[in-house]
Amino acid sequence: MNARVSESAMNDDENSYRPWFGRQRMEPDARPCLRSVTASRNNVQPAMGKVPLGPMHLRLDPDRDDHDRKDEASPENERFCVLPAQSTKLDEISSLMMSFHSVSLSITESSPINMEMSWSTDEVHLSDPLSLSDYSDEICLYLREAEVRLRVKPQYMRKQQDLNHTMRTLLFDWMVDVSLEYKLEDETLHLAVGYVDRFLSCTSLPRRKLQLLGTCALYVAAKFQEMYPPDVNEFVYVTDHTYTMKQVLRMEHQLLYALRFYLAAPTGLCFLELYMQWHPLSNKARYLAMYLLELTFLDGECYLAYLPSVIAAAAYALSNCMTSMESWPPVLSKLAMYQTCDLEACLHDLVKSHRAVGCCTLKSLYTKYSTPKFLSVSQLPPLC
Repeated sequence: MNARVSESAMNDDENSYRPWFGRQRMEPDARPCLRSVTASRNNVQPAMGKVPLGPMHLRLDPDRDDHDRKDEASPENERFCVLPAQSTKLDEISSLMMSFHSVSLSITESSPINMEMSWSTDEVHLSDPLSLSDYSDEICLYLREAEVRLRVKPQYMRKQQDLNHTMRTLLFDWMVDVSLEYKLEDETLHLAVGYVDRFLSCTSLPRRKLQLLGTCALYVAAKFQEMYPPDVNEFVYVTDHTYTMKQVLRMEHQLLYALRFYLAAPTGLCFLELYMQWHPLSNKARYLAMYLLELTFLDGECYLAYLPSVIAAAAYALSNCMTSMESWPPVLSKLAMYQTCDLEACLHDLVKSHRAVGCCTLKSLYTKYSTPKFLSVSQLPPLC
């Protein structure tokens, strides 16, 4: 074969390596698109099916002179031309994005919220496009289906030959300290706890690797949930170099394989936030519900039998009763499809767990929620 390449072939190769936004090839029968653009400017209906697709980053400024408009309609720039119909759609999208931006500015630039006032109002949710209030019912139905599909086996600890519930409690108390050390989101901790339980439901683990599993679960949950997750070396350091980075990464592979890469499992915090969106709580009641919800981490033998949605509803009802003497509102009975009788067993266990906090030697959760950030809700007296 002749090794020489013609000049036209070299030009074709150069054109083939243009960026995607300037590399739209046009067939010979698509050349009339320039005439369609010119005709549209003369109020003539353009030919259908001859509009080239391309980036829409050019703005048509009416103040520019005709010479600049002719330059735009030149063959070199015809792939960048924006038709009036496309410009109308761009204006609609721009106005919509500006409305979203104005809503976010109005929320962020508002005066500081009083710590005792309602945490959320219907007006905020209606104006906030990220609240997805129009789809809250569908979201709840999906979460209810997913929690059953990804449910932890309540009696999985019986099949663990080298582990027990006391070790699980010690591990979760340590994971709370790690999440506070690296300022992780609350949802990150809930996800990590779920990862550990789901892994132990299907895999037997020796005692010496239990802390490695908790470290890896926090690492995976942070990568999934956090905007700036800590590096893997940080999680190796937090174990006092008990495990190496290679061991953490190998356990990560085993964890993801056991979870079948289903990382977005619904947690109790997901349901709690959904309930508070339907029926807002004060900040004090909100933090108390979060505290009661995380107390269930320390007693797996009792709370693994309940679904996350039931535990979240019980935590909501108990915190609402302790702060406003109203337990489970009727609106939540209709939307969440749980009646008060469905929560009685979990409420009874939750009250006992709250009373036993004073006798417990593990104080990570108590210390976390005794700070002014959480309005010191852990110091509130339990129900008699």
